[in-house]
Amino acid sequence: MMLKFEDELMKSLKDPKEAAAYLQAALIEGDADSLLIAVQTLARAKGGMALLAKKTRLDRVPLYRLLGKGGNPSFRNMMIILEALGLKIDLSSKLTSSKERKSTSRVTA
Repeated sequence: MMLKFEDELMKSLKDPKEAAAYLQAALIEGDADSLLIAVQTLARAKGGMALLAKKTRLDRVPLYRLLGKGGNPSFRNMMIILEALGLKIDLSSKLTSSKERKSTSRVTA
């Protein structure tokens, strides 16, 4: 049953809007490791880490480390990775309530 879920997830993440929503959900969690794992999952759905490495001109093995648990990619590397995945980050002003803040940070296709 888990394989079916993963297959469906990989299929849905090929849609740019679904991919953006998936990363948005990880971003809202507020945990850096969750976001990195979500980016790695998205990379697998869009052709794998080897293809992402080729598109970003980053070596594959360090790319796994950057996007793995405890990874710490630079902002520049994260922007390169997201661009290669067909995504970008939109920023907005900080609002007073945490609920409003969570709803304004976006990853878009």
